Amino acid sequence: MPQLLRSLSRFSLFRRVPIPTLKNYMVVSTILSIGVFYHTYRTVTSDDWKDQNEQPADNENGTQLSPGTQQLLNSSLLFKILYVLVTDQTTVWVVVNSVCCAAATFGWVLRWFVFGRLRVQETQQLRDRFWNFVFHKFVFVFGVLNATYVDEVVLWTFWFMSVGLVYLLTSLAQDRFKYMSSAAPASNPSVQYRLVVMASCCCLAALGLLVVSIAGWYKFGAHYGLFLMAEVGEFCGIA
Repeated sequence: MPQLLRSLSRFSLFRRVPIPTLKNYMVVSTILSIGVFYHTYRTVTSDDWKDQNEQPADNENGTQLSPGTQQLLNSSLLFKILYVLVTDQTTVWVVVNSVCCAAATFGWVLRWFVFGRLRVQETQQLRDRFWNFVFHKFVFVFGVLNATYVDEVVLWTFWFMSVGLVYLLTSLAQDRFKYMSSAAPASNPSVQYRLVVMASCCCLAALGLLVVSIAGWYKFGAHYGLFLMAEVGEFCGIA
């Protein structure tokens, strides 16, 4: 199985697939999020939705909402919108995409501030690492775990998004450290300070993911906990 994944990830046609840039992805995600948010706003302010949800009622699974949730649902328009966004099986993917887009934007801004303009080799390595990571985790979630529930897929998406962000930034910092120590020994000290701060933040983020892994051990069992710890150790540099 690992050999098959490596061969597919290195397939020449896979590398030649036209991939949209981050700016295009940000624009499309923003337009999509605004459209879905506006549609949800129109939905929760309609008379039909008010008649169905302002009274204590059962949800789709037939279980009654808690009094606290029902009170927030009746008092806050923002909570109504968020409630519909995260409970609808269509709009929840827009929310997930918006979170991923926000994480990608944060990583792009952080990369620009710390590393500046990337070298051609760094850009190519970053792109290869990103798509290999996405491809392998996609196969893992839908091929190995065979996840079918929406909430399960959403949780795995958020987890791999966090691990992937730390992994890419850590790898980029390692590449830049190697370049500065060999080819550019007389670099600007401020650049070195930014790299040290960046590496320290990545270590703290990895420790936070390790804490989440330990919590997953107690919540879901040793198998999930050990797997999450292995993910953090492999991709975030904690062994």
